[in-house]
Amino acid sequence: MNYANTEDDENKVYRAMLQSEVLEIDAKTSLVNDSVYLTSADPYSLLKYSGMCTSDFYSSKPLYFRAKEKISKSPFKVLDAPALKDDFYLNLIDWSSENTLAVGLGSCIYLWNASTSKVTKLYDLGGSDIVTSVAWTEKGTHLGVGTNSGLFQLWDPEACKLIKTLSGHDSRIGALSWND
Repeated sequence: MNYANTEDDENKVYRAMLQSEVLEIDAKTSLVNDSVYLTSADPYSLLKYSGMCTSDFYSSKPLYFRAKEKISKSPFKVLDAPALKDDFYLNLIDWSSENTLAVGLGSCIYLWNASTSKVTKLYDLGGSDIVTSVAWTEKGTHLGVGTNSGLFQLWDPEACKLIKTLSGHDSRIGALSWND
């Protein structure tokens, strides 16, 4: 059995499938129009194309291609975050269900309301501690803040009031999750 031709055939079919799905080139103008490419000669091949020879294959799009969105080349809004810590293990940004973005910048917690474009400084922890994680509750009414010293703070952002501070962690709180 000659597997070299089969590999070339599979590459042609794969290229044709990519053209159809990603580039939206019609199957009739594609590289593959003949069903000879749509069957694999290798019975152990992981790539089986025998079901692709119908015209329905090219007309049915995957879910992620059905709703095409235009992505703007220019930003809608640019938010300045000068003290955003570059650490993969910190969660310093969280978006609430109330359309408010919470950002931990150094020792400060900022809130940006996307509806009104208003920025509010919620709190400054001071020079001895920094924000290491932020997380909104599911309803978006309360904000949890983790710190480098291991403190957890629960905030009411509408009133700009600290509700409770919990200790118990020996080191920074890098991630928060709510069980609503």
